[in-house]
Amino acid sequence: MTIDLAHACFVTGKEEDAHSLLRQVAAENNDDPHLIEQITSVFEKTGQADVGKALLDQVSREIIELNNRGVLAARAGDLEGAVQMLIQAADKVPNLQFLVNAAKAIFTLLDKKGLGSQSGG
Repeated sequence: MTIDLAHACFVTGKEEDAHSLLRQVAAENNDDPHLIEQITSVFEKTGQADVGKALLDQVSREIIELNNRGVLAARAGDLEGAVQMLIQAADKVPNLQFLVNAAKAIFTLLDKKGLGSQSGG
């Protein structure tokens, strides 16, 4: 539905709104090839195939970069920084991989701080 709304925005001259909507859908569904194909189709139908490709490439790069920064921080021992980065990434882009990595970092941080062992078992 959001993709149809974005297409309507293009048709009515609201390109910035269309780009914003499509960027959000792409970010939230980056791992769904069917939706990415629909987004690409909208850009093609509106004569902006190159703009669409650039936007999708940028979204993919941002997602990978955000995730990698959080994972690298966790590996470097900065668990609190990793948790903060991965939660921000998940807030910005509700992507399943961000949520999984944030949860792993949170559990690791809790375990290292000894909070996991205080559950009373």
